[in-house]
Amino acid sequence: MCSSDLELVRIERVGDDAWASVWSGENLLSSTRVGAWRDDAVLEAIDVNGDGKADVVRRWAEGPEEHAQVWLSDGRAFDEGWAGVTGNTCVAQAEVAKR
Repeated sequence: MCSSDLELVRIERVGDDAWASVWSGENLLSSTRVGAWRDDAVLEAIDVNGDGKADVVRRWAEGPEEHAQVWLSDGRAFDEGWAGVTGNTCVAQAEVAKR
């Protein structure tokens, strides 16, 4: 889990999908599918756009290419912000919970 100022984000596996759940205290605010589950993906919660919210970043390699997918948080749910090939490295790690 990764905590920002306003929310707690949990990334978990549900079947073959990855889901990002946003919590406020004991209350589940939303749960958003953030793509197919990849055992080789690094899942991170980090503020990508500087708004103080914990955004979700997934990174994985396909051959020599590094891929990333960014989901932006509004504090209650996530919207896909960007996906593609990148050479950048993120530094914040999120706990990954498998079901």
